Amino acid sequence: MKTPQALLAAWIVFGFALPAAAGVTVTVSGENKDDQALIYIEGNKMRVEGNKGDNRKPSLMIYDGDAQKMIIVDPDKKTYSEITPQALHSFTDRVQKQMEEAKAKMTPEQRKQLDEMMSKMPPEQRQMMGKAGDPPPAKPKEQLKWERTGTTQTVAGYSCEGFREIKDGKVDAEGCYIPWSAGAITKADMAPFKKMEQFMEESGTKSPDRRLSTFARLEEGPGFPVVWKPADSDSKAKQTVTGIKRGTVSSDKFQVPAGFTKTDAFQGH
Repeated sequence: MKTPQALLAAWIVFGFALPAAAGVTVTVSGENKDDQALIYIEGNKMRVEGNKGDNRKPSLMIYDGDAQKMIIVDPDKKTYSEITPQALHSFTDRVQKQMEEAKAKMTPEQRKQLDEMMSKMPPEQRQMMGKAGDPPPAKPKEQLKWERTGTTQTVAGYSCEGFREIKDGKVDAEGCYIPWSAGAITKADMAPFKKMEQFMEESGTKSPDRRLSTFARLEEGPGFPVVWKPADSDSKAKQTVTGIKRGTVSSDKFQVPAGFTKTDAFQGH
């Protein structure tokens, strides 16, 4: 039987990448240095702590991909709410029925104005406001590719390469990517985002948040974007990873803080 030292030597001699340590903690900053987020990932679980600038209150979201449960925490009020795909589906149905009831009471002119407004919305939002039980709108697969910009830089201690993200023939974003082979952040670390995509599908809706769809399609990209800016926004939307730390994340990071009170996520809606 090979000794651990012999196995280690074999990995090095044959050029295989050593398996990365479980878990990763990523620090992301906006153009405003006070606008910072900490992302903890371990297996199918993820925790996102937002520390917003401009006197905006901090935020906290915990996602358990194994239990398919999203926990929204209000640190100021010391409250939290749990969202499941089933609960979100029920809420969506309720909103849709309320919309239909309100539309039935409208005048023809008001209905026309509403239809015109909805025609300008993304398909996901139209589905939220459409008839209850309607199937999600068909969405053609986006044609994605990445073009090198010829630039390189060092970000969070890792070398990254510049790419433009081309979606359906147009530049959609630009960033600097650490290759997956570097082991800083691996494709396996993206597991919670894949689970979250399933969460949205099971809830009968799709998130209009472009960040989720961006992470969901990372597998196709050249690596993990440590600098990223959408093409249709100003410099304030630019995000930069300022820290990457590998290592097991404590299980208490994925639990509700002690003493917090549970509330209904959809109360009042």
